[in-house]
Amino acid sequence: MKSLKTLLLGTTLTAGALFFMGTSAHADEAYTVQSGDTLSTISQKY
Repeated sequence: MKSLKTLLLGTTLTAGALFFMGTSAHADEAYTVQSGDTLSTISQKY
């Protein structure tokens, strides 16, 4: 039972650390979605 608690604690701490260490994207320009835009057409432009 002790090893299960240790495993659970280790998994929780690792997942928490990965969550808080996430990276964010930085774009040089912003795009405003227009009516009629689709994800595929936007991705082809950028």
